[in-house]
Amino acid sequence: MGETAKTAEQKLALQGDLINMMVHDLKGPLMEVISNLDLIANSEHLDENEKEFAQTAMEGCTGLYDMVQDMLNIGRMESGMMNLEKAPFNLCEVVKAELEKVRRQAEDNRVTVELKCPAELTVNADQKLIARVAANLISNGLKYSPPGALLKISISDGGTAAIVVIKDHGPGVPVEYRESIFEKYVQVELRTHRRQGSTGLGLPFCKMAVEAHGGKVGLNSPERGSEFYFALPKNV
Repeated sequence: MGETAKTAEQKLALQGDLINMMVHDLKGPLMEVISNLDLIANSEHLDENEKEFAQTAMEGCTGLYDMVQDMLNIGRMESGMMNLEKAPFNLCEVVKAELEKVRRQAEDNRVTVELKCPAELTVNADQKLIARVAANLISNGLKYSPPGALLKISISDGGTAAIVVIKDHGPGVPVEYRESIFEKYVQVELRTHRRQGSTGLGLPFCKMAVEAHGGKVGLNSPERGSEFYFALPKNV
């Protein structure tokens, strides 16, 4: 490898380190904004319209914080520095909790969410990471669901694995991207097919997080919309 190639690689590595540091440093200020907006949204001195404005601002900041967290986690997983904190938990309860967070968004968009899951389905995994996987896929489904549509989420026991399926009735994924949509750099090319408000790292994060547990993420091809799924080993 020539000196020019080495120099280019070194510059790219330094640029990546700088971006990671900047992203990491964003977490603190964002949490301060979210905390203060939460206090404002729950203040007794605001009328309902003002509370709604504060709540909307808080949701936007929370979404930005989640994007930052995804970027940091991807960096950790790519560098092999992500330590999974595994413990048994009820997958159905975690998915329900993530759905509750976006309940207002679904109502505002007039999207009906249908959840089917057993009373209890225990997996041994990193709960925070799997919650983010569920949140990303649910958010993705809501984002592309037209008003009045139905978003179906089903959780089932596949024996050795727990299977989560999120089916929307949006425009679907272009055929040419269905095999590569979970790759990080392909997301840039998909920008024209996505609405604003996304870094394009949600799906690559889901793939890396689930595969770190020995599981699988995929995209089925229904006649209409998209059907994303992930299978998570229950006792790894």
